[in-house]
Amino acid sequence: MKTNIKNKPKSIGKDRTVIIAGFVVSALVLATLVLWVTNMGSINLFESLSILIILFLVISAAWILVDRTRNMRAGLPAKDEMTVKLMHKAGYYAYLASIYIALALMWYSDSLEDSGGAGLDAGQVGGAIILLSAIVLMGSYFYLSHKGAAE
Repeated sequence: MKTNIKNKPKSIGKDRTVIIAGFVVSALVLATLVLWVTNMGSINLFESLSILIILFLVISAAWILVDRTRNMRAGLPAKDEMTVKLMHKAGYYAYLASIYIALALMWYSDSLEDSGGAGLDAGQVGGAIILLSAIVLMGSYFYLSHKGAAE
């Protein structure tokens, strides 16, 4: 049985725009990463970890976008109520983790300075907080969606 266009949800155009924008942002992040790596001389441990983290985040975002595209093609909304609840719960866990990540990075930087090292600069601390919080967000979203724990 074919689905009549009039019976489709009105948010399909908005969902399609969001999905296309997500793919464009993912492609731009990958292009920026490629430019950064090609213009870099040597790669140290911190930079290689940053590259791996960014790749993980882009792949995770692409997986979510592909899942939403499949839902739209099946005639379902891109995000259902359970998906929204899972994202809110994962965001809550990422927020809590970001507080402790910031505290741990400040302690680590201070301990580096106390032991005679250079410590971490503001850019490294800020980038680490953002990237590690994003990893917690994506990890908890995948865990919760696999477990099915929306409540």
